[in-house]
Amino acid sequence: PDGKQFAFAGTDSKIDLIDSVSGTSLPSIDRPGGGVLALIYSPDNTQIAIGGIDKKVNIYDRMTRSFLHQVSYQGKVQYLAYSPDGSQMAVGGEHNEVTVCDSPTGATLHKIAIDGSVRGLAYSSEGKKLTVGTSTKMMVCSPRRSYDGIF
Repeated sequence: PDGKQFAFAGTDSKIDLIDSVSGTSLPSIDRPGGGVLALIYSPDNTQIAIGGIDKKVNIYDRMTRSFLHQVSYQGKVQYLAYSPDGSQMAVGGEHNEVTVCDSPTGATLHKIAIDGSVRGLAYSSEGKKLTVGTSTKMMVCSPRRSYDGIF
């Protein structure tokens, strides 16, 4: 989010970090489980969340690259979204649900049932709505409570 660093990953377990000003490689993150499919920085730029084929999201401290906690999902993790204030993270993928987690702890707050697999996630700018693109439709949900419908 601050534009000072970017991350990229391939199909292995290594996440490369690059200083965007100098182009210098920074120490990488090795994520157990391999097969990285989703990667996102927290809004305050303190964490990096990485999801993959092992049905898990690993959260790391951006500066130290130390592992903080893990979130489990029912299928491959392909999409991640942080709420604007960073208090929540939505997790989606090939399973027919979105898991909404407490970002600081990784605890599951609730799950949102959807029709089809997740194809995209985005919080509204004020964080009161979560847009979920699925393989069959687009849903606008409340990220604050379980809800399996459209606003």
